[in-house]
Amino acid sequence: MAEAAQILEAIMIISFGISWPMNIIKSYRTKSTKGKSLLFLLFIDFGYVCGVVGKIIGDNITWVFAFYVLNLVMVSWDLVLYFINYTREKKRAALVAEGAENVQAAGAEAGAECIAAADPADAADGLQTGARSAEEGEAAGKAADPADFREKTERKEP
Repeated sequence: MAEAAQILEAIMIISFGISWPMNIIKSYRTKSTKGKSLLFLLFIDFGYVCGVVGKIIGDNITWVFAFYVLNLVMVSWDLVLYFINYTREKKRAALVAEGAENVQAAGAEAGAECIAAADPADAADGLQTGARSAEEGEAAGKAADPADFREKTERKEP
């Protein structure tokens, strides 16, 4: 009967342990903490530590003990990857924020240079030219025949 209990315990530990390699691979490939819960990982790790210590204190070290240790190592490795990825994400966010500030500062500096270099007479000429162009365009639009426009823009069937 004790052997059956050990087999069931091993099945339970193996069942829990099957998911850890997949989580470790996901953490390694994505280099992200998305979808991860630090609290969950800490509780699982704590649970495995208690299981290992309980086996040692109870002098109940059998072949099942190896699966406790293996799972503890895998969960701990996933926890290490979590902190590595978390640090990487924080650095990336800081670089993005710094880049945005640099772009903003460069844009403000370039705008100030353009304003400083601009000749007010040129600006007035540009406004007058723009007004003339708008008036000419409006007059041309009123003089155009709407049928000509439709003919040019309608799609011809092949």
